[in-house]
Amino acid sequence: MAFNRPRVFMLDVIRALSIFLVCMGHSVEQTFHFAQNDVFSVQGDYKGMVVLMLFSLARISVPFFLFLTGYFFLPRTYDEEGTKGFWVHNFLRLLLCTELWIILYNVFDYFFWPKLDVTVLSVLRQMIFLENVPTMDHYWYLPMILGIYLFLPIVANGLKHIDAKLLLFPVIFILVAFTVTPGLGSTDITILDAGYTGGVFGTYVLLGYMVHEKVFREIRAWILGVVAVISFLGIHVTEYFMHLLGSEDIVWYSWLPLIVTALCCFELLCRHCGEAVIPSGVHKPVNFVARYSFAMYLTHFPMTLACVRVMYWYTTSAFLTFVVATFVPFFLSMLLCWLLDRIPKVGRYLLYMR
Repeated sequence: MAFNRPRVFMLDVIRALSIFLVCMGHSVEQTFHFAQNDVFSVQGDYKGMVVLMLFSLARISVPFFLFLTGYFFLPRTYDEEGTKGFWVHNFLRLLLCTELWIILYNVFDYFFWPKLDVTVLSVLRQMIFLENVPTMDHYWYLPMILGIYLFLPIVANGLKHIDAKLLLFPVIFILVAFTVTPGLGSTDITILDAGYTGGVFGTYVLLGYMVHEKVFREIRAWILGVVAVISFLGIHVTEYFMHLLGSEDIVWYSWLPLIVTALCCFELLCRHCGEAVIPSGVHKPVNFVARYSFAMYLTHFPMTLACVRVMYWYTTSAFLTFVVATFVPFFLSMLLCWLLDRIPKVGRYLLYMR
């Protein structure tokens, strides 16, 4: 694929940072297993708080990816040919990519988890989206983004007829309905039907569009920074007390403080977006990671599982395992994606390279 096309440096930074945070977050989960164990009794108060802080920080990655989806795709106008083209080149190709990876993940599970009952029926149920791939914690993102892609051109065309600031009303309404009770540690879920909004995740995409349209540009940078810090501390404090009370819940994307933190950071970063230029200097390696970010998302998690298992054979240090299981899958998945992309058609269909 060509690497000499004009790119916006800061948007590449956001992509590269996001995939690193994804690797870090899954490393934290697989190393410390704090959804099943009291991380404070195992690691102690100080180390336990560091673990939760790292995990909360890593959670910003998925909002960033969804913001970018709205930032890139919703400002466009889709005529009949453009809509058909999006469904063919984006939706259907991602659908094919997802089906291929469902098969590959199950092949991995068959050998990596010998006690797991991998059957043809279970694989078929996963391929028609009746089941998740049980061991792949990152897989949920694929059917979610497929659902958003299905109506994205229609939403984009509808947005052309209204001021982007008007989106504040439905976005705030949905966020309050879907995020307040989870953010307070409650298991109660709203019975409101999100319908075409895509729920919380569709709202993330709309927020990315609103950033592109400069809806929040009048808010002073220092205010956004303060709100981001307070919101991030809110995530951490809430989870800290939830764990002390014996809850096994972990930070999910329906936590309002997480959305606020991610949105403030994304807005601040996007304010430094310049003109698209051909990558040079430090932009080249950042651009390289950014271009392979989604392919790395597809490939990194089995490497994380393998890395954690191998490290447990050789060390009792959970933090050393965490560091290795963060950086090794990050660089190995990047290398693997680059190698696979050299094979004709593999990058396009298996890795969803554009």
